[in-house]
This record gives sequence, structure tokens and C-alpha cells, in this order.
Amino acid sequence: MVALAWVPVAAILLAAGQAASDQDIEVKSLDFAGVRHVEESQLRAVLVTRSSGWLPWADKKIFDRPTFEADLKRIVAFYRDRGYRDARVVAPELKFTDDHGVRIVVTVDEGEPTVVQRLDLEGFEVLANEAADLSTELPIKVGSPLDVAEIQTAREHAINALREQGYPAAVVKVEERAAGERQVGVTLLAEPGLRANYGEIEITGAKRVSDDVIRRHLEYRVGEVFRASDLQQSQRDISRIELFDFVRVEAVSPDPKSAEVKTRVTVTEGKLRRITVSGGYGTEEKLRGEFNWKHVNFLGNGRTLGTQARYSSLSRGVRVQFGEPYFLTSRYSSRITGEWWYEDEPAYVVESRGGRMTVTRAFRPRRPPRRRQVETKLEFTYLNEYERYRISEEALGDPSARDDLIALGLDPETGEGQGTLSAFAVDLSHANVDNLFDVRSGYQLGLHVETAGDALGGSFTYYETTATVRYYTTIPGRAVLAGRLRASTFAGPDPIDQEVPFFKRYFLGGATSLRGWGRFEVSPLDDSGATIGGLAALEASGEVRFPIWGKLGGVVFVDSGNAWTEAGALQLDSLRTNVGTGLRYLSPVGPIRFDYGYQLTPIPGLLVNGEPESRRWRVHFSIGQAF
Repeated sequence: MVALAWVPVAAILLAAGQAASDQDIEVKSLDFAGVRHVEESQLRAVLVTRSSGWLPWADKKIFDRPTFEADLKRIVAFYRDRGYRDARVVAPELKFTDDHGVRIVVTVDEGEPTVVQRLDLEGFEVLANEAADLSTELPIKVGSPLDVAEIQTAREHAINALREQGYPAAVVKVEERAAGERQVGVTLLAEPGLRANYGEIEITGAKRVSDDVIRRHLEYRVGEVFRASDLQQSQRDISRIELFDFVRVEAVSPDPKSAEVKTRVTVTEGKLRRITVSGGYGTEEKLRGEFNWKHVNFLGNGRTLGTQARYSSLSRGVRVQFGEPYFLTSRYSSRITGEWWYEDEPAYVVESRGGRMTVTRAFRPRRPPRRRQVETKLEFTYLNEYERYRISEEALGDPSARDDLIALGLDPETGEGQGTLSAFAVDLSHANVDNLFDVRSGYQLGLHVETAGDALGGSFTYYETTATVRYYTTIPGRAVLAGRLRASTFAGPDPIDQEVPFFKRYFLGGATSLRGWGRFEVSPLDDSGATIGGLAALEASGEVRFPIWGKLGGVVFVDSGNAWTEAGALQLDSLRTNVGTGLRYLSPVGPIRFDYGYQLTPIPGLLVNGEPESRRWRVHFSIGQAF
């Protein structure tokens, strides 16, 4: 039950101190009045006083008078930093409850803001034409409130622009000049110093790893013009070769009067031999176990040698991989993989024995966009594997499917096929995102082209093309809108059905595809209702990811797509569509994902495990985002 009346803050603070001697006072709620021009969530974030959570097991937040008084001062400082220099707390009020709690309401008079009347740049002539671009990139906007954080960001942005053009010792000062009532002019004053080239490169911390390995992965050389982004990209590149637990690349006390800048690379070496054992469970893979052994400096120069052993209901086998991080030049790397691998999919099983070699070329912009990770890769792969495969028992058990099996290049009695797959593939990928491992904004593009047979020999001849687009953007409420579009098709000599091995055909549905269906349930069907895969496929997905509480998040999604028997034919009038919702929990190994999908366009005659399927929903549990 709530107490009868509101009382002035001074009296209630005194009463709170007295009541605390008998029993701590719990903060039941903390609300604001008069907050209009700032985000209330940001205002709450700067306060130490918090209200207790609504869940039964949530921690209780205890009222502390000195802390609350300091919070009132923090509110005023928060507003002043955002241009509201006349802001004040009008009437903070506290109301006791009978269960030793207090409800707090803080009323704020925001006042009128001090706005930016003009923005001037002085001393940036060395940037030439780029000075005009700089003024449009700065967060300070004429006519907006004078925000301290935006001014600091603008200053850092201006310094980075100068450092990116070869001025490592650049200094930028900020001046504010009164320009009328509640108006101010802001001037950024630059002192660029001398334009400098890279000088001595000092490397510290490398003991078992050669300095040459580090130098090969630097984006710059002695004598080249200094650019700040070179240091950042070099740090990322060296970190990726897995040899070091810590990497830092920095300019050493640049002198504004010197035309040469010394850089230092500091590293801490990690373990050269590493063993990891992992396991998990998913609705598709069921129980999964994996063992990895890796030597990250095999034969020196950062070469790697690794072994992977894996077992699950979907895939199992052993892979051995040798990696060369410096293949001809630092821009190229290579890896050679040998494997015995067994895949047990709902539509087929396939055993692969053989290997492949991949050469990768990395491209990076000289001036990456601010706070973005931009990466372009081109990969060339040659693979040569002996494949032995067979169709599912459901399709084989139907006598009417005999002609279909022959058309698919399979033995009509056993449903088996075999042969050597000799193919060459080119993969081009481009990413422009805020974070490569947890994307919230940006886009990713991918193109895969693969050819088998002809001059390469082997048992199969085909041409395959797959194009993928992913797009991410943030929307109000810290939510993320994510979308994916992927189109694939085969081409080749007629009859193309018999030239494409069955395990290469397209099957959709599952935890990372059309989530209203189970794995491989969306594809062309034979006369009995069993899936036989397609030679062309299209799938599109869109979802909104939003926070719920702490590390728990939610998602709503829609997926649409299909696979077709005719190569090159994307029949948009026959797409299968589902909608759904799910939960995400951010764990140390990635998002733990639970999805529920419902079919809007079910597939007539579909067989699942040999039985007609009438259920229109599926549940998926796995780790990692769907895309």
C-alpha cells in the first residue's frame, strides 16, 4: 500500500536516513517528468540510483541519500554537456510505501538550448579539396544544440583526417565564441606540423617468431607517406595470423618538426600448439563433438598445420590442413586440405575422400571508412575428390521412382552413384560492416563460380553460379533489421541432371534456410513425395532482431524461396514462404538461438521420414545467427 502524500525532498531525505537505521529502503521506481529533448534511457544510464527489477529474483536496489544527491547534480551536468546550460532539477519527490520502499519522481526544467550558430575550420589548407568533405562529415551541425561529446568527436575526426594525409603530429584545438543570445560559433584550429614518411620500424616481444613474419604483414614500408589507417590495418592483419595473444602497432612520439616518424610493433607470443575440444546440441545435428589440434608456426614463418575430427548425426570425419600465410607476397595466402568426410543428410548420404588447394588474395582500401571494417577477398580453389553417395531410403523404396533415379544418374537398384569430382572454383566476397563478427549495420556481397569436368577431367561436368547479398541496418530501440538474398543455378551439357552429382543439388529448409520447414524439406519432389533436389534455387530472408533484457534478445522473421528442377529457371510464382519468431541469448560461444517457423504455403504431398507431412510448423535450436 502506498503512503498518503508527497512531501518535499529535503524532509524526505532526512526521513530516509532515519528509516534506514531500522531497515534499508528499496527503490521501487524511478521516473522522470519534463524530459523531452534527450533520450530518457541515456539519462538513466548516467545515474547510480536505480530501481529494483520486476522479476522475483532480481536484485533489490537500496536507496542511498548521498548517492541520490550526487545523481541530481549528474542530471544537471548531463544536460549542460548537451547544450542545455540553464537546465535544473525543479522538484525531486520521493514517496514512501508501506513495505519499506520509495517511489521517486524527478522533474526537470530543461530550459532553452545553446545552439551552434556557425562552424569554421582554420589551418586545414593542407587537406586541399578534402577539407570541404571534412566539414560535411563532422557531427557538429549548425542550428543544433552545442553538444560537448559531438565537439570532442569532431576534434578527433579532424585529427584523424590530418593523420591520414601524412601529418602524424597534428593538433586540433576548439574555440567557442559567443554569437548572440544562446548562440555560439565553433572553430576548429589545426596545427598540422610537417608531412612525414615512415622511418625506423621497431619490433618488440617476438622471440620464437621471426621479425620477418611481422614485417610481411605490415601495410607500410620505410619511406612511404604516413597514414594512420596503415597502423590500424597492420594491427588487424598481424592479429589474424594467430601467433600472438597481444598486438599493438603505434607511432612513437611523433615530432611536429620531423619529416620522419618511427613506428613500434609490440607483440606477446601465444602458445604455438593448441588443442580445443568442443561439443553441443542442435535440432539438426543432435549431439555434436569436435577435436582440433593446431600448430600455428609449423616449420616457421607463421605456417600452420591443423587436424580436425568431428562427429554428429549430420557429418563426421577427419581433415588435415596446411596453411601458408605468405604465398609469393603478403597479399596472398594459401592452404592445402586433405579429408575423409561423411555427410548423412535427410535426402542423401555422401562419402568424400580427397583434397583441395586454395589461394586467397586480400584487398583493402587505402582509406577505410571511419568506424567501418571493409574487406574484399578473392579465392581460387582446385578440388579433386572421390565421391560415393546414395539417395534416401524413402525414394529408393518407391518402385515408381526407378525412372527418376536413372535420370538423376543413380543406380535404380541401389540408389547409389560414384565418381571423381574435379573442379575449379572462384569466390569473390566484399564486406563493408561495423563489425565482422557481430554485424549491426552494413552489407556483405558474395559471388561463387565453379566449373567441373571438361579439361579438368573427372566424372562430372557442370557450371555453377551463386550470388549472395546480406544487408544490415539499425532501427530505433537498438534493434537490427537484417536481410539476405541468395540465388544459385547450374548449367552444363544436356542432360544436365546426370552431369550434376546428386549431393550438389539444391535443398532448402532448416535452421539457416526456410525455418518453417525441416532440413532439406523444400525442393522438387518425385512422384512418391520424396525430395530430389533442384538445379536452380532462390531464397530470401528478413528479420528484426531486438533486445529484451540483458543478454536476451528476440527476433521476428519471414523466409521465402524454392528450388526447381530446370537449370536457370527461377520461378517467382511458386515460392514457399514462412513467418516466425524466436529468442537469442548472447553466450561466450555466440548467440544461442531458438526459432519457431510457421508455413504460409505448405508443400502438398511432401514426405518426411517416409510419412505424409501435415504439420505446418518447425522448431529449431542451434548456435549462431541464421545469417
